[in-house]
Formats: sequence, structure tokens, C-alpha cells
Amino acid sequence: MGMQMVQRAMLPAGTELADVISSDTADKLRAHLGNEAAYAAMTRFKPWFINVGLAIRAMQGTGLDPALGLDQYFMQRARTDKKARSGLEGIEQQLHAFDAAPINEQELSLREALRPDAELQNDVRELHRAWRSADLAALEAIQREEFFVKTPVTGRLVLTDRNRNWLPQMQAMLAQSQTTLVVVGALHLVGDEGMPALLAKSGFQVERLH
Repeated sequence: MGMQMVQRAMLPAGTELADVISSDTADKLRAHLGNEAAYAAMTRFKPWFINVGLAIRAMQGTGLDPALGLDQYFMQRARTDKKARSGLEGIEQQLHAFDAAPINEQELSLREALRPDAELQNDVRELHRAWRSADLAALEAIQREEFFVKTPVTGRLVLTDRNRNWLPQMQAMLAQSQTTLVVVGALHLVGDEGMPALLAKSGFQVERLH
């Protein structure tokens, strides 16, 4: 998976990061990384890949550990309980959602990620608070502002298209007799194109448990 991610993240041969982003964004990245050697290590990668690294660092800065996510927890529980498990998509589909985003939106997201660490960490804390307290209005506001207002194509690729691709799989699961647990990110659960809304439009009774 790591190899596939790095391969998709590489810019075309003969192209460097400074060729696809503005000089101002490049200067902001240099300043953020702190030295020219660190910047040089980034010059062959697309902006979305750098964004992922900065987002993980912001999460870790608040004390959160990506290895302790609910997806990891339930996958391990399934292994321990010897229950069948699978994914709604493969790594190729996940990477496509980021890699297919237009460069101008990738750059905008990169500029957002280059804000001061304190600001980024406050955003992470607010997202975590909204998720932890099941504040659907706050989650939907974050989703709308961070994806559909600032980067609408990225929002469609990362959220809307994937939700629609998952819908037939969930419909097939619901047609079976056994109970199936599906774990998705919180921003896939809110809005008119969220999974609960799509299932309700398909005729299923959706009940929120809190």
C-alpha cells in the first residue's frame, strides 16, 4: 500500500513541485519545513501527498494517534473474533480520490495546511469535539466549508462519489439475513449526500443511535 501511495504521489518525470504551485506557496512550504534540505525532499511529490503528511502531523500534535482509529480497532476485533471482514473499496480507489483532484485545489489545500500549527491543531480539536459529541450540525458545517466551498471537485471525489459508489454495496448487505457493521469516516455520514441520506432516499428506514 505504501509503495502504491508513493508511486501515485510522484509528479511526472521532469516536473517538480515548483512547476505546479505558485512561488508564494513554495516559499511558504520552505518556511514551514524550516530548511532547504527538507524542502528538497518534497519537490518530486504532488501537493495532496504533502497535505496528508501535514494533516497527520497536526493530528499527532493534538495527542491523537492515527493507529488508534475506530477502523483499526474494529478490524482488530474482527480478526480476534474470527469474523469476516472486507473493505468498501481498495487502496487504488482511495488514492484516486486524492490524486484526481485538480492541482489548483491541491495547492489551495496545501496553503491551508501551511497555517500555523496552533491553528491547524485547533481545527483538529474542533472536528474531534464535533465527532465525539455527535454534533451533526457542526460536522456538516465543517464538511461544507472545508470541502464543498473551498475545494468542490475534491469534495465530490473524496466524499460524494465514494458515498454513491458504496451505496449498492450497502444495499446488498442489507438484503442479507446477517447483521453487518460498516465503519466510515464521520464526514461520510452528514449532509444530503451522506450515507444515511442516500439510504433513506433508497427506501430504507434509517435510525440514529446516540
